[in-house]
Amino acid sequence: MTVRAQSAVFTGTHRSSQPDPAPAPVERSPTASVRIPIAVFDDHAALAAALPAVPARAASSVLTRAAVHAPSPGRRSEGVVLESWALPYDDPNDPFATPTAPATLAADALAADALVDLTAEARAWLVEVLGAAVRQGASDVHVHAGESVRMRRFGRLWPISDKPLPAEVVHFGLRALLPEDERVVLDRHGQVDCSLTLPGVGRFRANVYRQHKGTDAVFRVVKLRPPTLPTLHLPPELAALTTFTQGIVLVTGPAASGKSSTLAALVHMINEERSEHVVTIEDPIEVLHSSIRCVVNQRQAGRDTRGFARALKAALREDPDVIVIGEMRDRETAQLALTAAETGHLVLATLHTQSAVSTVNRVVGEFPPNQQPQVRGMLSESLRAVVSQRLLPRKDGTGVVPAVEVLRATPAVANLIRESRTHQLRSVMQTGAALGMQTLDASLTDLVARGVVGADDARRVADDPRSFTQLPRTASHPPTPVGA
Repeated sequence: MTVRAQSAVFTGTHRSSQPDPAPAPVERSPTASVRIPIAVFDDHAALAAALPAVPARAASSVLTRAAVHAPSPGRRSEGVVLESWALPYDDPNDPFATPTAPATLAADALAADALVDLTAEARAWLVEVLGAAVRQGASDVHVHAGESVRMRRFGRLWPISDKPLPAEVVHFGLRALLPEDERVVLDRHGQVDCSLTLPGVGRFRANVYRQHKGTDAVFRVVKLRPPTLPTLHLPPELAALTTFTQGIVLVTGPAASGKSSTLAALVHMINEERSEHVVTIEDPIEVLHSSIRCVVNQRQAGRDTRGFARALKAALREDPDVIVIGEMRDRETAQLALTAAETGHLVLATLHTQSAVSTVNRVVGEFPPNQQPQVRGMLSESLRAVVSQRLLPRKDGTGVVPAVEVLRATPAVANLIRESRTHQLRSVMQTGAALGMQTLDASLTDLVARGVVGADDARRVADDPRSFTQLPRTASHPPTPVGA
């Protein structure tokens, strides 16, 4: 919740607003103290406006929690701006020179219009950084107050800037990137998930949050065009999953395993090959799908609807053929998904699980014991496939590749689920290659044998690391650091 403090004490230096006759070193001048209004965001304060009498060449550093105390409603609050300094515009070492990040509030920082300038400059710099990360093949970009910007390439973090970012630059820049409604959520809850499209740069899934140093964010790079199974290096056998007209297909794996991309590729294939109504429920919307042969409607939980369960209830009344659930997060959503699959719809959904077997157990385990026999019966009838995947670095250091476990519905699989003998599903996958099934370890063995991934990387994620004891211990080569 944002509260307004009536004033704060600014302690800073200033110099004449007249231009220097010749370049000169930056000089500190006597300290001046004035009161300025501030806005307090819980334990973080930001300049909101200023008195016109404040010297034009003054500048300030971030207001920290140690300097400002959030007041109770109706109470005054005073904070001190620490370590202020001044810098003339004509200084050759101006920290605002592109592409260097803004180092602190610039000249005229205590004027209201200067905050607008800082915000615009910080936003422009962040956009430039995100663009550079996209061009270099990053999957994620980390922006943290007081830290250098880092990007994740091929599973590893690398610096993309060589200097720490002042907290106020991150704060104002991130807020400027967010739409107004997302800023409200950030102020109210301290974090927000959203999608951002930056023209000429790319599309991102963003998580912006506050921590004790300031405002931080992690951006996931999202492809502007829907991916395909070949571009994701997924088994061509997965194309058969898009031919089902009813039932449920679950795409699973740990965080950052490519679940959303696989789901988007399946939706894109349906969109190209079928003439149906597709409703997606996501949080946030990542890949945008234009209607090709299908009519595709995408809804964002928390923005277009209050939640997954509410949106799923509504979707059942919208004459859908295919329902896509970004994540089955709770019992109610799981119940509605199973009901939708039983009533003649194709449901595609993701889950955070480690394997196909644990996925089945997770769905059943969402329900109380007295309901689990009924749920096992529903799942045994409606389940069409489970795709569980992991991403591994390629051995040549040029990217990542998925290792994929596939469980397909057969009478034997349905019987094992119904009778709560899920521990035997792994054996079914081991012997079901002719039916399009495979275990994670079989996929890893194939990738290692073809020289795509290193044996050590395969051992790290294998269900049975002993499967790789006879293989040479050669891990993947790390990618070349940025700027090396």
